[in-house]
Amino acid sequence: MSEVDAHFHVWELERFSYPWPNSEVGPIFRDIGFTEFAAALESAGITNAVFIQCLNNCIDEAKWVLEFNHPYIKGVVAGVDLNDPVNLENQLNELGQYEKF
Repeated sequence: MSEVDAHFHVWELERFSYPWPNSEVGPIFRDIGFTEFAAALESAGITNAVFIQCLNNCIDEAKWVLEFNHPYIKGVVAGVDLNDPVNLENQLNELGQYEKF
């Protein structure tokens, strides 16, 4: 049996406009990328993880992680706007092309 980190985040503060993290959470108000993510998992002996999107309704952030396609990432939880029927199907179709979505 292998452990799974069932909830992790990565972010690049200049790439996307995040409402959180912000300066009130000092130590994590910085870029946290895939290299740091992988090193943290490896130090804990974990090789399976699920990305939880920070920005709801921003499929670009989800696609950024999906396109990185790190072998430790086993799935991506992405937010789509369920109240926008015009774009909902398109967003689901676009994200659905990624195996880990």
